[in-house]
Amino acid sequence: MFLPFVVMTVFIIATREWIIIDDTLWDYLGGSLSIAAGLVCVWQLPVPRLSRALISLVYVPVVGYFLVGFSIGFVMQRYNVWL
Repeated sequence: MFLPFVVMTVFIIATREWIIIDDTLWDYLGGSLSIAAGLVCVWQLPVPRLSRALISLVYVPVVGYFLVGFSIGFVMQRYNVWL
């Protein structure tokens, strides 16, 4: 449930502290990897394949929405960069 947020946190810290990259493309890549990690968990659920597909269709936009807010808030708090 929290795996996408953990992956996004690690990706933000890695691209801003360990590998200094100032490119928005890397933020999109981090978000995509976060959602993909969550989808792997969704597809491990013991429900029929059609249900997993429908859950995935709802999961992607909902988690994407929350990841955008989370990443903006995380960057603002950790790096003191306010919009």
